[in-house]
Amino acid sequence: MPRQFTLDHFKAKDDVYLEPGVGLETDIVIPIMGPTGVGKSTFVNNVLGREEAQVSDGFKSCTRQLAHYFIEPHQLAGKLKPVGGSKMDEESEPEGGSKVGGQSEPEDGLNMEGKLAGELEVENRRIVLVDTPGFDDTEISDSEILRRIAVWLASSYSSKMTVGGVVYMYPIYPNRMTRNDRSNIKVFQKICGEDGLSKVILTTTRWDICPAESGEKRKKELTNTFWSDMLPGSDSEDMTKAGMTELWNNQKSAWDLIGYVLKRRADSDIDGVILTIQKQIVDKSKKLKHTDAAQALRQKLQELLKESGVATTQTRREKLRALASEIAALRLPLSTRIMRFFGRTS
Repeated sequence: MPRQFTLDHFKAKDDVYLEPGVGLETDIVIPIMGPTGVGKSTFVNNVLGREEAQVSDGFKSCTRQLAHYFIEPHQLAGKLKPVGGSKMDEESEPEGGSKVGGQSEPEDGLNMEGKLAGELEVENRRIVLVDTPGFDDTEISDSEILRRIAVWLASSYSSKMTVGGVVYMYPIYPNRMTRNDRSNIKVFQKICGEDGLSKVILTTTRWDICPAESGEKRKKELTNTFWSDMLPGSDSEDMTKAGMTELWNNQKSAWDLIGYVLKRRADSDIDGVILTIQKQIVDKSKKLKHTDAAQALRQKLQELLKESGVATTQTRREKLRALASEIAALRLPLSTRIMRFFGRTS
C-alpha cells in the first residue's frame, strides 16, 4: 500500500494528472508509449470511434501533453472478442483483417458476450487509455517528457490504480531502427522494470503502407535482435516476458489489441502491476533524476552529445548547450553515485 504522496515537488502548472477521487482502484490503466508519429493517437481514436485525440503528421508531435481517456463498462459491449496466445503468427495480414497475439481474425463483426467479459475480468470496470508524448520531440526536451509521464503515473498509483498493460508502439516501415530508437527502448524498459515487463505489448504499426516482404523481414529483426531480451523464446510461453503483435489502422485491429492486453492480464496471477518508476517516486520518495529511467535517459543524452561533433552555427551551438544542460540536470550527486557503485541503493 503506497504511503501518502504529493506531486507538489515536481509537477508543473499545466501538467495532466489524475486528481484524487477521479481514478478508481478498479480501473484498468493502459499507457500507450512509443516514438513521435508512430500512431498512438490514431490508435486511441480508433478505439474511441471518434476523432478526439489530435493526430501527428508523422514529423511533428501533436501529443506534447499527456491525455487520458476513460472507456466505461457499457462502451465495451460489442467491441471485444476472444484472441489467441502471446506468439506472433508467421502469416501475413489478410486485407481488411487484423492479427493479434498470433491469431488472424476474420472480418466479420465484433462480439462480446457476458461470458467473455467475465473471462477477461472487465465486468463493471473502466479502461483508462493514456496517450503519452514520444521522446525526441522537436520542441520539448526528453527529460521534460519523462517528467510529464512520471507525474501521471505517480498520480494514478497514489490513487491505488495499477497498470493492466503497457503498449509500446514502433513503426515497422519505412525507417530502420536507429541507435536512438534503441536508447529509447532502454528508457522504456527502466520505466516499466522487470515486474512490469509481463504487461508490455510490443506493437508494430504502419503495416498498411509496408510491403509484405519488408514487413516480415523487419519483424524478424525486431524479434531476434532488438527486442529479443524482452520477448520469450520462439518455443516459450513465458508470461513474465512481453507479448508482441501487429496493429493496423482500423477500429477492429485497435479493439483486438485491447482484447490482447486484457487477455494477458486475465491469464496472469496478478490483477495489475506497479511500474518501477511508480515505486521509486511514490514508495521510495525518489526525485525524478534518481530513478532508473532518468539515468537511462541521461546515458542516451550523453551518447547524443558525444556524436554531435562540432557546432558550426549559432543554432547548433544553442542546441548543444541545451543538451549539455539537460545532462547536467540529470547528474546524480557524488554520494549517490558512490552508493550505487557499491550496490547500496536500488
